[in-house]
Amino acid sequence: MVITALMLPVFLGMAALVIDVGFLALTKTQLQTAADAAAIAGANDLNNNSSSSTASSTATSYAKMSPGQSGDSVTVNVTNTSTSRQVQATTSRNVSFLFAPVLGYSNNTVTATATAAVCLQEAFPKPAVCYPGTSGYSLARTQ
Repeated sequence: MVITALMLPVFLGMAALVIDVGFLALTKTQLQTAADAAAIAGANDLNNNSSSSTASSTATSYAKMSPGQSGDSVTVNVTNTSTSRQVQATTSRNVSFLFAPVLGYSNNTVTATATAAVCLQEAFPKPAVCYPGTSGYSLARTQ
């Protein structure tokens, strides 16, 4: 009974930590999904020969759709030249902790980045949305 009483604060502290870290992980996943959608939507606009400002506006609006939030910070960089057409979307959100303030941590900013591009290579019969990666083409994410 004494051991249980002594261990109860430890168990409650671990449960609180799990809740706060889990909420950070959930937020990261939501932001990454929003950034992915934004980059792909913007690159799709570029693929349809829209202007850079239209692609940026589309990407921003997609980033703020579910699972993104209207209060999320969104930065969109569009490259639209004859050799490179790509959209990079970065989303971030300030997360307030529920239990970590007891330990002196009140909040943290979570950020996610995604890049999508229009393939201009001869391997593709016509321009298509692709994802530049280090080997071939895949979704480019920044942790």
